[in-house]
Amino acid sequence: MDWIKKNPHLLVLVLIALGALGASVMLVTNASGFSEKFQGVQQNVVKGTKVYEQEKQTVEKAEMEFQKPAEWKAGDENGSLFVSNSYMIDPKLQKPMSPNVGSILTDSLTKKPIPNALFFKNKLNPLIKGIQYQDPDGDGFRNEDELRENTNPNDKASHPPYYTRLFVKKYVRVPFLLKFQSADYDPKKPEEATFGINPVTLKRPTQFLKIGDTVAGTKFKLQSFKPNLVTGADGIERDLSELTLLDTEFKTTIVLIKDKITDSPESFSDFLYLWPTPPIQFQVKKLGVFVLKPEIDQKYKLLDINEQGAQILTPSGETVTIPNLPAGYPPF
Repeated sequence: MDWIKKNPHLLVLVLIALGALGASVMLVTNASGFSEKFQGVQQNVVKGTKVYEQEKQTVEKAEMEFQKPAEWKAGDENGSLFVSNSYMIDPKLQKPMSPNVGSILTDSLTKKPIPNALFFKNKLNPLIKGIQYQDPDGDGFRNEDELRENTNPNDKASHPPYYTRLFVKKYVRVPFLLKFQSADYDPKKPEEATFGINPVTLKRPTQFLKIGDTVAGTKFKLQSFKPNLVTGADGIERDLSELTLLDTEFKTTIVLIKDKITDSPESFSDFLYLWPTPPIQFQVKKLGVFVLKPEIDQKYKLLDINEQGAQILTPSGETVTIPNLPAGYPPF
């Protein structure tokens, strides 16, 4: 103990020497087993033959997204990457609002508002003055016509039917020359029924005829009879029986209502056709056939005409109503 107290520096040297000796022994021991630790890594790897199926959908989707060019999507259809969307001042709230809502313009035919969104849907700007009267695709139909009929104003092949530009300008009524005045009819003995026929424009006596007889001095023959008693809302029963006459020359029929003057087939309509401009005016007799440009090979037929408008038969076999020309229309 006295030696240690007197020579502490020698003790430190001895301890260091022992530590170095121990470390050397450990290093030699680990080095001798080094190759054994990495023996498994050094062995040749046997190549596998099994191919595992990979999930392709995610990869294919990522590849498709990568190939798509980047697109700028504005708030509405009149905006772009460098130009702001259009705004207008709300007349009530006095603050900016998107014109994509509400309605700025009115249809000059129907007098109904045209939704702003309908303009933007078709790449039209309702803020442009007179936009509803323009014809960007040059098909002869203005924007308001195409929006009203739900066609594409930017596609010449998409347009409303041509008859939508046809209007009744004037109805000229010609009374039929015969009036169904009376009926002596027994349902149990219909073959013995007689019918009173009065001339409307000629001063001749009443003719009493049976089915199959021809009205004297005319080309019309009695073809059939249909009794029809109708009770109105006022509780009064009215005789609206129908007598059908056959035109023996043209093989057409006309129905007479008891005690009523019927319009003659000679009644006609003055039509105004607004495709294209300038407007075209022409006359058509009841049951007459006519054509509309540019489809001059397509035939229309005037079925009926009265104060409310005209009923026509289209080339496709559809019956449509042609309205009277509104006052002040067209506005151009």
